[in-house]
Amino acid sequence: MKKLILSALAIVAVTLTTFAQSPDAFKYQAVIRDGSQNIIPNQAVGVQLTIRQGSATGTAVYQETFSPTTSSYGLVNLEIGTGTVVSGTFATINWANGPYFIETGLDPTGGTTYASMGTSQLVSVPYALHATTASSSLTDNVFDGDSSATNELQTLSISNDTISISSGNSIVLPSNTGDNDWQVTGNNMTAMPIGNVAIGVTVLPNHKLAVGDTGLFKVGIGHAGNFNEVESGRLVFTEDINFNGTCGFEFWHDGAANTLSLVSGCTTLGDTSIVFTRTGEVRIPERVKIGENSNPSCDVHIKQSSNGTAPASAGLRLEANTNTNQNQIWTDGTNLNFSYNGTRISYITNVGAYTQVSDRRLKSNITPMNSVLDNVMKLKPVEYNYNHTPLAAKSKGFIAQDVQAIFPELVNKSEDGMLAVQYVEFGVIAVKAIQEQQEQINQQQAEIDALKAAIEELKGIIKKDVNSTNTDVKVEDAVKANSYKNDADQ
Repeated sequence: MKKLILSALAIVAVTLTTFAQSPDAFKYQAVIRDGSQNIIPNQAVGVQLTIRQGSATGTAVYQETFSPTTSSYGLVNLEIGTGTVVSGTFATINWANGPYFIETGLDPTGGTTYASMGTSQLVSVPYALHATTASSSLTDNVFDGDSSATNELQTLSISNDTISISSGNSIVLPSNTGDNDWQVTGNNMTAMPIGNVAIGVTVLPNHKLAVGDTGLFKVGIGHAGNFNEVESGRLVFTEDINFNGTCGFEFWHDGAANTLSLVSGCTTLGDTSIVFTRTGEVRIPERVKIGENSNPSCDVHIKQSSNGTAPASAGLRLEANTNTNQNQIWTDGTNLNFSYNGTRISYITNVGAYTQVSDRRLKSNITPMNSVLDNVMKLKPVEYNYNHTPLAAKSKGFIAQDVQAIFPELVNKSEDGMLAVQYVEFGVIAVKAIQEQQEQINQQQAEIDALKAAIEELKGIIKKDVNSTNTDVKVEDAVKANSYKNDADQ
């Protein structure tokens, strides 16, 4: 069986009034821990208590069992004398014939196989029962000789470290620290320690309030036993703790909406700064600034940690959740830059010009472009309206399916199955087509120039022949004498 440890917290004394009838029981509390000093919370256990007379191994005058369930802190609360009796009679124990010892047995599984957790001596608490028994045989005249059985009764009260009775007498309880840190007034308790307070830790705290625990919670704030409550827990940071209203900040848990909100304000906290949902979402209803502790000048204001033309840790990065690909947007102080997987691919200048990085050092597999003029002539420029904006001015462009049949490399298919056209590359295709047209124009111009020259030469020959005295020369002979030959003659 795994080693267990039972930590007895206290045996609470029964409060008696002179000549009053005392209960035949006294309270017993213990914390159940395992061999690693961890508490055992919310678990049914079996407890056997044995009262021994004379010594820790003396005669068992009374034995009883309990089947309690530990609290969330591993605590069990028992009343010795009210359990399931195994042997003996609790009411007949002669507490004056002590000393008495109590032995605790434990079955952590809730059964009846008890292992002894140790034996400890009972001190003054049960002997109050003997005092009550003894007082029952006395009469009032033992004390003052009168016939009244009630005029000696006093009211007992406690305030801080002072216990008082109604006659005016009082005693001051000793204090280990010499100051009155804790004060109880009715149902309220205040703490005014000179030093720090520690809960759940055994070392001296370094903070005003230090909380440590190996259980499920360190600090719990909320309703007891209620779910889906609108105001199911509040933690307030206020400027003046004695101020009637609230001027500061508050974390407010709304169990009905499953949200934790940080609200602020003065007198009433009504300005929501941020909302956290139980599903992990975050809502920010006000402006946000990142990178600098000053007021934002727009809805989302990012102050970069550094500038530069190469992507670093600055700016805004978007990563895909299915792979390692990422895009980044940042400014170098002049341009708005874009990168893909750490390489700057384009930027927008401070005058709005979109610029794509095109350095030879960034490229490979460079080849001349094939002829495109014939395919360009097949393109069908159109005007159209998008279905989601039917009343807007018509746009000018292409239909992706038409382009795909001619330039398939300029058409992409998105994840939703829609086709998209890379319009930016049509500028390069247009330049290539213009170059091809210019080559044709240049060739045609050369032919025109040659024809002009031939015509001028022919005109000169004719003019000379007309002016010549040799009238026998015919035009046909002049044409034959011309050295120009057309394409068909070559």
